Parts: sequence; C-alpha cells; structure tokens
Amino acid sequence: MVFSCVCGNNSLSPEGLVEHLRLHHTSDAVINHYHCRQSPLCAGILFDNLKKFKDHLVRKHSGDVGGAPLGERIVADGDHIEEQVEQEVENEVLVADNQPVYFDTFAKAVYDSGLMFTAKLYNKDTIPRSAVQEIVSFTQDFMSGFASLLKRKVMDTFSQIDDLDEAVVQEIDDLKAMFGILESPFDELDTEAKRINCFLDANAYVKPEKYFIDSRPAPIQRRGVMYREMVPAYGQFVRMRTTLKLFLEMPDVFDKIMENVANLAAENEVISNFVQGELWAQISAPFQAEGKIVLPLFLFTDDYESNNGLGSHAGDDKVSAVYYKIPCIPKEFLSVLRCIFVAALFYANDRKAYGNKKVLEPLLQELEFLEREGILLHLIDRTVRVYFALGLILGDNLGLNAILGFVECFVANHFCRVCRIHRDELRFHLEDSNNLLRNEVNYNGDVGLANSYLTGIKEACIFNNLNSFHVTKNQCGDLLHEFEEGVCGYALPLILNWLINIRQYLTHEAFIERVSAFQYGPHESGNKPSTSKLGPERFTSAKFNLSGSESLCLTRYLGEMIGHLIPSEEPVWEYYLSLRDLADILYSPFFVPGAEILLRNKVREHNEMFVATFNEHLRPVHHFLLHYWRHIRSTGPLIHTSTNRYESKNREGKIVAYSTESRVNIIVTIMIKAQLKTAFQLLSKNIFDLKFVGGARSNSPARILPHFQTFSQTLNIEGNDVVSCLKFVEYAGTTYGIDSIVVYDVTENVPRFGKIVSIFVYNNSQLNFVLQDFDVLGFNNHFYAFAVEENANILCRHPAQLADHQPLWLRYGARDGAKFISTRHAF
Repeated sequence: MVFSCVCGNNSLSPEGLVEHLRLHHTSDAVINHYHCRQSPLCAGILFDNLKKFKDHLVRKHSGDVGGAPLGERIVADGDHIEEQVEQEVENEVLVADNQPVYFDTFAKAVYDSGLMFTAKLYNKDTIPRSAVQEIVSFTQDFMSGFASLLKRKVMDTFSQIDDLDEAVVQEIDDLKAMFGILESPFDELDTEAKRINCFLDANAYVKPEKYFIDSRPAPIQRRGVMYREMVPAYGQFVRMRTTLKLFLEMPDVFDKIMENVANLAAENEVISNFVQGELWAQISAPFQAEGKIVLPLFLFTDDYESNNGLGSHAGDDKVSAVYYKIPCIPKEFLSVLRCIFVAALFYANDRKAYGNKKVLEPLLQELEFLEREGILLHLIDRTVRVYFALGLILGDNLGLNAILGFVECFVANHFCRVCRIHRDELRFHLEDSNNLLRNEVNYNGDVGLANSYLTGIKEACIFNNLNSFHVTKNQCGDLLHEFEEGVCGYALPLILNWLINIRQYLTHEAFIERVSAFQYGPHESGNKPSTSKLGPERFTSAKFNLSGSESLCLTRYLGEMIGHLIPSEEPVWEYYLSLRDLADILYSPFFVPGAEILLRNKVREHNEMFVATFNEHLRPVHHFLLHYWRHIRSTGPLIHTSTNRYESKNREGKIVAYSTESRVNIIVTIMIKAQLKTAFQLLSKNIFDLKFVGGARSNSPARILPHFQTFSQTLNIEGNDVVSCLKFVEYAGTTYGIDSIVVYDVTENVPRFGKIVSIFVYNNSQLNFVLQDFDVLGFNNHFYAFAVEENANILCRHPAQLADHQPLWLRYGARDGAKFISTRHAF
C-alpha cells in the first residue's frame, strides 16, 4: 500500500506519511487541517492534529490497496473541488520510511509548527495575550519533561554500544540535538516580543504606530501631592500601504481581484458592485488616462463601548475605530471579516476634544500617499504598481456627520449630507429635488458662511484634500440603521397596533403564538424576534426595541405569520405590502440599469402611504430613503454599503476588551490583537480559498442515493461507486442542509426553487446537491410569498452553480396547507 502526499512523495506506511507531513508540511497542516483522500469513503473528513490523522490511517487504510494523495486542501473551482497546492517536485519519488531526517529540517519543522501554533492562539478573540503566554509556558514545560526522560533513555542505550563508526556517532549527535529542540520547542517563541519579531521576519505582522494627537492639562499625583500637567493624547495607527502590500502579494489575491474587476467591467446588463457605478467611473478616469492600475477603498468609522455599556464607567474608554477594505474583491469574500482591516483606533472623547483633523491626520496622509505614489507589488511573475483611491466613507449617520464635518443632531435645521432641505419641509417631502442637492459649489459657499444653523455644516471636510474624494459625492445608504432599525422600527408598531388593538383581527396572544411557532428555518432562527420586546405596551410606543435583524425578519415574514387573518382590502395591510415590496428591492445584490427609477417610485409610494395611512409625518430615516435611487446609480447595490459587517468587526474589538481586565491604553491592547489576527491570515496564505466543510456523514454505494438513476449519467457515477452523504455542508461561508430551499435559476425574473434532498461528495472531492424541483404556481401578494408545488424533476447542482447563495425555507399555509417560499430580495 502506498500512502501519497500531494507534493509527490510516497511512503509505504501511515507512519512514514505522518513523519513526512510533520517535517515538510507543518505550517500548512496547522492552518488547513489534514484531509483524508485515501478513499472516497473518507472524502472531506478533517483532522485537526497528526495523531488523529495517523490513528485514522492505521485503523482504516492499513490494508488498502491503491490510494489517492493525502493531506491536501479542499477548495472550490467551478463545478469541482480541486487541489491548489504548489508541487514541490515534478515527479513522484518513492521514499523509504527510514529516509534520513536532518537536524536543520527537523529544527525548521518544530519552529514553523510553534509559530503557527501561537498564531492560531492569537487568532482567538476570547484568548487574551497573557493567556497565550501561559499556554506557551505550560506547553514548554509539558514537552521538556518527557522529552528529557526520552533523551536520557535513548542516549543511555547508545552509550552501551561499542565500536560505533564516525557516521553513526554523527547521527547520534544530531539525534541528541533534536532532543534538545524538543526539550525547548518554543525557545525562539517563549516571549511575546520574540513571537512578534518572528511574525515580522515572516512578513506577517504590521506593527501599530503610536501617534500624537494633542495634550491637555490634567491632575497628576506624585508622592501624595497633586499637580496639573499637560498630558498627551495618543492614537494607534497601522500603515495601510504595508497591510495592502502584504495582502495583495499573497498567492492569487491580486490576480483574482483584477480578474473580478475585468469581469465586472465587461458586464453591462447587471450592476452588482461599486466599480460599475457612475462614481467610480469618475474617480478612476484620471488614473486610467495615465495607464495606471487603480483600486477603490471603502473606509468605515464607528464608535463602540469597550466597557460595560450599562456600567458606571460607560463612555470613559469609548473607542473610535476606522476600518477599510477593497470593495471589488470576489463577491464570495465581500462579507468576510478577514478582508476588513483596521486602520486606526483612538478614543471617541479625543475626537470630540481635539477635532477630526488632529485625530485623523495620519490616516489622511496615508490615503494621499496611496493615491499619489501607490504601492509596488512583487508578484511571482512580475512587478506591478497599484494606486488606491478613496471611493466611499461608510458609517451610521451620526458617525458620518461627525467625521465629515456636519451637524451631529437630527433635529438641526439642515442635517442631511446629501441635500440642503430644512427639517420642517422634510416632514411631508415625498421626492428629492435637484435644486436642493449639495454640490461642490454650494458646499464651499456654505462652508464660507461658517454658520451650522443655516447650513448644517460645522467645518470643512478634511477628506476633501484628496484629489479623488469630495464629501458631496459620498453617496451611500446604511440599510441597518436607516431601514431595519429606522423605517421598519417605526412602521411595525403602527401596523400591529392597528391590526390587533384597533381592528382586532387577532389578539395579542395569538400574535405572540404565531411569532413563537413560526417556521423560521435554520437560516433565520437566529433572527427570530424576541417576544419579550413585543408586549402590549410596546404597540403604542414610537419604535420596537428590536435589533435590526429582528425587525427585518419580522417585516419579511409578517405576511406568512398573520396574513390569513387580514382581509385583502385592509388599508394598513396594503401599506405593509408596500413596505415589504420596498425591502425586496433594497436588499437585492444586483440590479439592471434603469432600476433606480423603479426604486424612486417605490420609495415615493411607500412614504406617501405612510403619511396617509397613519396620519403621521415622515421621520429623518424616511427622508434618507428619497436619495437611495441616486445611491444605487452612483455606487451600486445598497447591501454593499450597509454597516452590518463592519458592526461585526466592532464585535471583535469588544470581545478583546471584555476579555482584558486592564483598561490602561485599551486601544493599544485592541490594536495589537487585531494585528496578530491579521498575521495569522497572512501566514495562512489561503485567504481566497473556497473550502467546504461537511457535517455528519455516512458512506454508501451511489445506487442507494435518492433519485440515483436521474443524475447518474450526468455525473458519470456507477451504482457501486462509493459516495459520502452529508447532512449539511458549509461552502463559501454559507451553510446548506437537507431540506434547505435554494434558487438554482431565474427565468423571466421568476426564481426556480429546488429543495436539497441529499448532499454528497464523490470521486474524492466533487460536491453536489440533489434537488427536488418545484413548480411556481404564482406569487401570492397578500402573503408576499411564492406559492409552489413539487414536480417530478430531479436536478443536481454544485453550490457554485446556484443563482443565489442564500438558502430559504419551505413553509405551509395556516389554513389550507398550501406551500410557500419567501425570498430575501427581488430577482
């Protein structure tokens, strides 16, 4: 039996393969786990350490005949899961299990393993750096104890052998030195300073820089005497040029980004990314005229509480964070947190005390450098200079108004960043006007007035110093705060109060039962509205105290929850359907040219119905909707400018702060941890890998799969071929399970649905879904869901072939048992 490694080396036993992996592939294995490829029965099985992998090989494959390469990474490419590992040798070489192991090779393997071991610990948000030090020390003690005993035993044994030749003596000396390595495996990594230096040597760590903001007089106590001295305020900054260079020089990253940009530029029928919008065409034109390669950057700014938000020290150490990302990376990774980087951290109180210019000065200088000089990338086959232009600055409205120089109060006369409308006019304003829009000319005039009461501008935006940016063109919508928590937050209590308390179509108890017992499915169960926040007293309040995801979930599925109890002619229900229709458009990840006119009309219809139905005036969040049609034309789909994922990035910093007892220079603690997490990703060198990870599995002949005869010829599978059946699989960050509904195609704007009846892997690595097809009977507007029925068609699809990556769920009508599927966005 030959046990093969993907690098081409073969071993005659599991022990030999494990030894080879330990010596030559330690760092890769720690990152990617070990994948058994010896048999189709084991396709996709993961082992997180060599011992488990070896035990599996001995137990399952010692008697096998033949075999496939072992220990390779699983990634996706089109319809197949293919290996993407660099071949170390071109031809297979059969290596005996007793091949010589040299000291240098062994020492490097231990060092690489230790480096990745510590990097993996640092990557865990809940493990403080002090705990990492303890783990390293404990592991060092654990290893040195038995390694010393084993060393003594082996050396004593050799000492009893006489007449050893010189070569054997040299081997014994090497063995003794190897034991010395095992006695102190973390000798080069036993302190954090050493570990960080090793990360620096590996080009994986970008050291944060402390920068001076300003100073203020503060009381200082020395030997019991109180003095007043000038105390400096500092922020933390990471050079974007260095992080971007390391990121883009990772294998395939730059090429995949440029390939994606080229594909987006060639696509004229669908707009799905910022680089297809009008704003990027204007920004990139000067660079392209000079033949330069330019990529856009998104900045995001937000404040978060590093202490207990309800505690006595709330607000004392509130942190302001600035993140950035490249918005034109492949769509599968747009929401991945590891592709969002930290640029700066400072205290929120320092920004209020010293102003935007002082706290953001190093960030502005860095953006100017990237725009003017760019960075030089040393790729495998060429050297490329890449420039970067600031595309958008994102954030919630309060944060953006603060950092861009507008008034930080939404009862001010002119709080809107896009237009100059007065607050009294917007209460019943149904359509934005070109005459009211801010532009460079009237903006400069308003700045010159230096009167925020009349203009809504406190100070000139410091980012206007960049050639590629002007604040009046920073058009972006924040669906989380403006629509989910804003528009839906205001609308839901009004809708439910009318239906339950005034019209009495159902009782409050019946509504709570419907919310509690609704079939959310595994993909929406985490967004289930909290019934404790839906008490009777809440219906008369201005807003529900629900999170954005809970408000959106209730808005999406209210039609299926209680629609059967509401008559179709009910005016409030007609307003709900208008709100639901608007949500479907806003959350679409793509749109066709001209769709902005449809959105403009839908927003006008929604706002008009809100005023007429509830006799209420419009809030600021309703006014922000009026500009959305301009946003999508200028900057692309709104879901890419929403703050949801950046808020998740905030959570990483909060966890680090909560797991640390000290509050001395908490921004330093958070920043170092963020850079150590980035170091782990840079060391992994697989940031754009599309892996699939399977759940519980069973192995069986292909012929017993449901509907085997239907797809066997298409996939060229024989009945006796062994396949691995999975209950669920995670692919590109999305989990698919049995009974999940997927959209496998779109025909004339109507989605085609399929229910996953089985998930299997065959031929070692090919992942497929077996789908039960549905006929779409029509769209039930009252429930806002598609009525469907199973047909006799069976389909087979790889997840990359699906028309939409978001899984859905099949639900049954409350009265007649009809089958319905609700989509999350319009097609």
